[in-house]
Amino acid sequence: MKKKNIFVKLLGAFLVPIVMMIVLGVVSYETASKSTMEKYEQSASSTVVSVAEYMKLLTQTVESGTTELLTSDQVKNYFGMNAGSKDKNKEATSYNEMKDLILKQTSSTKYTANVHEFAQLGRPVSSTTKDSPTKVAFPDGAYDEFLKREGAVFEDSTVKSIWMGTHPYIDETTGITTDNYAFSFVKRFTTGKGFLTIDIKMDTVAEVLGKMDFGKGSSASIVTADGREINIQNGEVTDAELYQGLELTPAEGKDSVSEYVDVGGRKYLLLAAPVGETEMIVCALIPEASILEEAAGLRNTTVIFVLIASVVAIMIGIILSSDIRKTLNTISRCMQVASEGDLLVQIPTKKRKDEFGLVSKSIGKMLGGVKELLWQVQKFGGEVDTSAGQVAETTSQILSSMEEVNSALGSVEADVATQAQDAEDGYQMMAAFGDKINHMNETVDSMGSMMQSTIGSIQRGTTMVDELKRTATATGKITRELVDNVENVNEQSTAIARIIETISDIAEETNLLSLNASIEAARAGESGRGFAVVAQSIGKLAAQSMTAGSEITGIVASIEEATRTAAESAGQTEKNVDYQMKALEETVSVFHEINDTVQALVSNLQGITSGMTELVGDKDDVLKKIQAVSQASESASAATTEVTASISEQVEFLKGLTKDAENLQMQTRELEAAMSKFKI
Repeated sequence: MKKKNIFVKLLGAFLVPIVMMIVLGVVSYETASKSTMEKYEQSASSTVVSVAEYMKLLTQTVESGTTELLTSDQVKNYFGMNAGSKDKNKEATSYNEMKDLILKQTSSTKYTANVHEFAQLGRPVSSTTKDSPTKVAFPDGAYDEFLKREGAVFEDSTVKSIWMGTHPYIDETTGITTDNYAFSFVKRFTTGKGFLTIDIKMDTVAEVLGKMDFGKGSSASIVTADGREINIQNGEVTDAELYQGLELTPAEGKDSVSEYVDVGGRKYLLLAAPVGETEMIVCALIPEASILEEAAGLRNTTVIFVLIASVVAIMIGIILSSDIRKTLNTISRCMQVASEGDLLVQIPTKKRKDEFGLVSKSIGKMLGGVKELLWQVQKFGGEVDTSAGQVAETTSQILSSMEEVNSALGSVEADVATQAQDAEDGYQMMAAFGDKINHMNETVDSMGSMMQSTIGSIQRGTTMVDELKRTATATGKITRELVDNVENVNEQSTAIARIIETISDIAEETNLLSLNASIEAARAGESGRGFAVVAQSIGKLAAQSMTAGSEITGIVASIEEATRTAAESAGQTEKNVDYQMKALEETVSVFHEINDTVQALVSNLQGITSGMTELVGDKDDVLKKIQAVSQASESASAATTEVTASISEQVEFLKGLTKDAENLQMQTRELEAAMSKFKI
């Protein structure tokens, strides 16, 4: 096996912390770089969100101003009352007041580029014609044409206002270009058919986007709902389409987008945040390379310090390794001389003040001790040789005597073991017989318990049948009372029927009397009119009495039918109860017979149980006596075995002792031969 030089080992040991320093540098750079990028991304995302919030505030201000204009008295008076007025002076005055108010919007705010207002009825207004009092920006039918083009979304009556990036129809009509404005707010009139459009200056939007300066190659943009992109790159406004196909809508629960995307084969950090509810989005694209430049200085510093630390560590390792190797080589040569038998050698490194000096002094002391030890060993070797011879002779005599004793004990051990085994077999057979007796006794006890349980169950059954018999007797009595009551109801129903017949006869007679009275009253003429009314009332009462009598007759017939059915059911129930009484009496008789039989069986089992208990007691006494004999035999066998084993061990020990004494004599002679090689 090839030996490894200690210089190489020490140098390798110094390389381990160097490698760890390099790893630490790499990990530190990666961690710091990642942290720097995360902080940069968070800062950039916060900037985009802040700009989006600023744009949201701007759009809310525009929306609020637009609402104030449309709800102003000047706009409502003109488009609400005077736009179609036949009084030209009144119309002109109202129009000029409204126009002045609208045009002030461009001069009173820094962000307004143009204002346009037109309706289905009335003259339009546009800040593009404010220098010409006679020029009209929009022709007739502008409202309908706008609805057909960019205003088509207002066909939905629920849409009140929108933000758009371009309005081609207004641009073509007024002669303005998209360079003049960034985006526009269009709001429908609250009353009447018309629109108010406010264009936001491109310079205002460019100034806001310019605050998002993320370095070379980056872009700050705003994307409108209709897809127009306004981009700021290197301080210049461009209309390049950078965000086509990119997802700009934040995920649910987030207020912005922050992710890396590929654009034109390069990797960019995409940041996006919505502008309120305008459907416009503030965006930014930052090259990944620009972000990584932030960590370049940290990387260079880390590399330089790691290189310097590595060079210093390697130099220190080389110097220390060379010194240690030189010292160890000197000590190794001296120890080689001592190993060949020359213990008079001197180690020259004792003058060192470090640990190697201590090692050298310790080695010198060790060599002195070894010389003293070797002298004592030479002296002791002769004495050991003489004693070993005497021990070998004595041990041989003792060994012969112990072998004779061991042979005699072997015969005794065999006889005692046979006796112990026979006693154990007898005990096992008696124990098995005792288990059978115990099992039989347990079975008899279990049968007795079951018989007692059976007697209890029979007694409970007898009690329950007696209770059932009493209940059946009560049920029969109730059934008979029910039959009597039903018959009584039937008799009462017959009496009611007779009364109803009498009432019906009286009603018929009353009805005839009423008819006769009516005829007589008719003959009497005017003087009998009051009597005719009374006769008519009596006739009605008689008719109602007959009707009521018929209904009661029907009810009585139903009662008679129900009572007849109840009487039949009660009669059948009474027969069933009588049959049940007879069956219960027979059941009670059977239960008493079963109880007598089980009582006799329990008495016999008690006699068997008493005999089994005595048998179990005798069995236990026999087992104890057999077990005592078995234990005595086992104790004797164990004692004999232990004595035999002890003597056998002593025999083996004496054999080993004899052999050791012989080996000791041989080793003593070899030691004397080896000691003659040393110089002491």
